Amino acid sequence: MLLYALARPLAQTLAATNSSVTDLFDPTTGKCVNIDGCRTVSDIVYSCLSVVLICTWVAIHPNVPEVGKHSAVVLYDDFQLMIVALLAPELVIMWAMRQWFSAKKITEKYKKYGWGMPHAFLVLMGGFALYDGEKFCGYLWEGRDENDELHEKYWNQITKHHRTVREALGRPEVDVKEEGEKDEGQVDDQPTSDQTHLLPNSESQLPANSEDHGPEPSESCLLEYLIANGCITITEDEINDNLSHGDIISKSIAVVQTTWFLLQVIARAVEGIAITELEIVTVAFALLNFGTYFLWWNKPLRIRHPVRVYWRQNEWKEKSESTDESTDGQTGRGAIFKGISTLTNYIIGSDDEVDSALTLFFLVMFIPLFVVIWFFVACWTVLVGDPDTENRRAGSGHKVLFSTRLKGAPMRLSVSVFIIAGLFGAIHCIPWEFQFPTHTEKLLWRVSALTITTGPSAMVIMLMFVGLSGTSNWLEMILIVIAVLPSVLYVIGRIILIVLALTALRDLAPSAYQTVEWTTFIPHIG
Repeated sequence: MLLYALARPLAQTLAATNSSVTDLFDPTTGKCVNIDGCRTVSDIVYSCLSVVLICTWVAIHPNVPEVGKHSAVVLYDDFQLMIVALLAPELVIMWAMRQWFSAKKITEKYKKYGWGMPHAFLVLMGGFALYDGEKFCGYLWEGRDENDELHEKYWNQITKHHRTVREALGRPEVDVKEEGEKDEGQVDDQPTSDQTHLLPNSESQLPANSEDHGPEPSESCLLEYLIANGCITITEDEINDNLSHGDIISKSIAVVQTTWFLLQVIARAVEGIAITELEIVTVAFALLNFGTYFLWWNKPLRIRHPVRVYWRQNEWKEKSESTDESTDGQTGRGAIFKGISTLTNYIIGSDDEVDSALTLFFLVMFIPLFVVIWFFVACWTVLVGDPDTENRRAGSGHKVLFSTRLKGAPMRLSVSVFIIAGLFGAIHCIPWEFQFPTHTEKLLWRVSALTITTGPSAMVIMLMFVGLSGTSNWLEMILIVIAVLPSVLYVIGRIILIVLALTALRDLAPSAYQTVEWTTFIPHIG
C-alpha cells in the first residue's frame, strides 16, 4: 500500500497543488512568499540525514569489542558498521535476524536458569569472558564447538576445582531448579569470607585423584556449567541498567522520529506534493529500521567490556575495577600517535610496531584499499557465515564482528531476507517517473534501482550452489567468483543512487518546497 500511495498518479489533487504552489511562490522571482508553507533544501537534507543517522548508528547494536582492543579501533569498527548499513542495509537486517533466531534458541534452553533474551544476546555478543585471576582465558559461548580450545584447556580444571571446593566445604552438588529455585534447606554454594582460606587457589593444591570425585557434569558446555554453579549470576535488570547504553526511552524516541518522517512522506503523496529522491532513499532506510529495532529490541547497546567470570571460587570476592586497555602513561601527542598506529595496524592486519611518523604516513595512505576489501569480506561473512572460523577462534579470544553463532540458517529466515531485500530495492523504483535534472540521471537511477532489486536474488541463487555435495573445488570457486560480481554491482548501484539523490536537489519541482497542510488530515473546527 505504501508503494502504491507513493507511486500512483494523483491527478485529482494536481490542480489543487498547482494552485497552492502559485500562492506560495512569487511568479517573477520564484522565491517563497509564505515562510510557513515552504521548506528549503537544507530542511530536506536535515530531516533525511537525521533519520539516516538513526538507522546507521542508533539502531545498530554492535557486538562487545575484544578484550584489550584500543578505543580508536572500537570507534573504527563502529564506523565500519555505519558504512555497511549505508551501502548494504539488507545485510544489517540479515545479521539481526540471525542473531534473533540464535537468541531465541539460547533463551529456550536456559530459561530454567531464569535467563531471558538480554542474556542470550549478551552471549552472542561475546559478553561473557572467562578469567583466571587477572588473566583473560577466552569467551564463553553457548555450545561446545569442534576444536574448542577453551573447553579443552579449562573444562577439567574447572570441574575438578569445584568438586574439591564442595568437598572442602562439605557441600553437595549444585542442583539448579526451574527458574533458579533451590531445594528447601539448600545453602548458597558461594563461600563466606571465613571459609575462603579453605579453598585451593592454584591447580597445584588440587588433589591428584580429584578427577575421580563425583560424576561427569551434565551441563552441555562451559557456559552452562558456570551458570549452574553460581559463577554467572547477572540479572536481566543489571544487563539493561548497568551494561547497556540504551534504554526503552532512547529507543522509543528513535522509533517516533522515524515514524514521523514516514508520515510526512505519505502525507505528501496523498496531497499530491512532490517527493524528492533523497526522501525515497530515506524511506527505504526507515522501513528497514523498524525491522532492526524489533529484532534487536532486547539486545544490549554498545557494551564496552564483557562481564568477567571468575572460575576459582575464592575469586568471587569483589575485585577492583581494571581497564582492558592501557596507554602506558602516555598523554597528548604520544597517546594520539599510539592510537593512530594501533588503528593502522588493525586495519592492515599487521602486528609490527610503528616507530616513525613517516612509516605511519605511508601506511595510512593504503587504508582506503583495506577498507574496501574489509567491506566485501564483511558482506560475505553476513551472507554465508564462517562457522569454522568462529569455532576455531572462539576460545582464542578473536571475535568475528558479525558473529551470530548460528549454524545452518533455517529456510524461512533466508526466504524472509530475500523478500526484504526485494522490497527494499523496489522502493527505489518509486521515482521511475520522477523529475530529474537530466535524462541521463533518470536512466542511471532506473538501472541502479533494478540492479539493487535483482542483485540479492542473483547472489542467493549463486550461493545456493556453493557447497552442494558433489561440487568440485574448482567449480565451487567459479561459482563464488560469479556470486561476488552481483555484490560488486550492487554496491556500485547503491552509491550511484545516493549520489543521484543528492545531486537531484539542485533542480527540484516547485511543489517539492511545499510543506504538508496537516489541517487536511487532522479533524478540527473552523
